[in-house]
Amino acid sequence: MSILSKKNIWITSGVAGLLCVLMLQLILSVRRNSITWDEDDHIYAGYMSWKHADFGLNPEHPPLVKMLAALPLLNMPLTLPPLQNRNFKHEAFLGGKDFIFKNNVDASAGRLVLVGLATGLALASKHTAIVVFPMLLLLAIWEVARRGSPAETGLGALPRETRTLRLSIALVIISAIAIVALWASYGFRYQARADGWQLNPPLAEFVHNLSRPREVRLLETVARWRLLPESYIYGLADVRIMSDF
Repeated sequence: MSILSKKNIWITSGVAGLLCVLMLQLILSVRRNSITWDEDDHIYAGYMSWKHADFGLNPEHPPLVKMLAALPLLNMPLTLPPLQNRNFKHEAFLGGKDFIFKNNVDASAGRLVLVGLATGLALASKHTAIVVFPMLLLLAIWEVARRGSPAETGLGALPRETRTLRLSIALVIISAIAIVALWASYGFRYQARADGWQLNPPLAEFVHNLSRPREVRLLETVARWRLLPESYIYGLADVRIMSDF
């Protein structure tokens, strides 16, 4: 084995080791950095600033960003947790958790539409955004498989069969909205080029540069039924070809 090959092995092993360390750090810290920690406190404080001119729940931060974050909530019929005159940090954190999770946070049709639009905008921005779909599927599987706590409300308190049905419907709706948003970015036109111009090489020829026959068949089927814009299909093939290269 040459010195260069040994060096490449050491570099690859080092990168893999660093990635494992990063993954471990993310796993251990995610509970401290998720919606269960800061955001509920800030959104609750921002909402109280709007509704009651109460700036004392989260005095360690000025109010502007918190009030902007709470702005979409102002016209919603929300239930406020009663103030208990606790230490200001306890009042904000514990009251914020009740404010977020006892207002049926998992049932908002508007959030479903926003997720679909965000997914569609991601697809229209980058071909690699297609991995959002398996990510959403894995999240849905986790929500179905996990056991909700006795105090949990919303989706986690529902029977597993009901959760499965609701999440399946949600995934279908999100996917439909995302695909419509993607088509909109191409002007709802299948052909990639205007004025009679054609892609060079044509899509039917270009996809055969893929190294995996099943991917060729998949993209040919999508193109045959015009399920996605021609330019988007062409781009997907190009991304896979270049990654293999």
